Amino acid sequence: MKILNIKYYKKFQLKVELSDGVLKIIDLENFIKSNTHPAITKYKDLELFKNFKVDQFGSPCWGDNEFDISPESIIRGDFDKRC
Repeated sequence: MKILNIKYYKKFQLKVELSDGVLKIIDLENFIKSNTHPAITKYKDLELFKNFKVDQFGSPCWGDNEFDISPESIIRGDFDKRC
């Protein structure tokens, strides 16, 4: 299984399309807001957070690859939105 597409959804959430047809919402708000690393804390600014790209491995990444979220952690469900 792999990531086919990632789009901004709302707040600190991304909509992810997987190769098996599953669509999931990942929520990075707790990760971003509780992190103390300077390369990540600046993305508490929602406008900066929205400005991500997807690298050749399917990872959403911010800045000049300052940080990314691995496809494995997305597929595994580490950041799935809890309802």
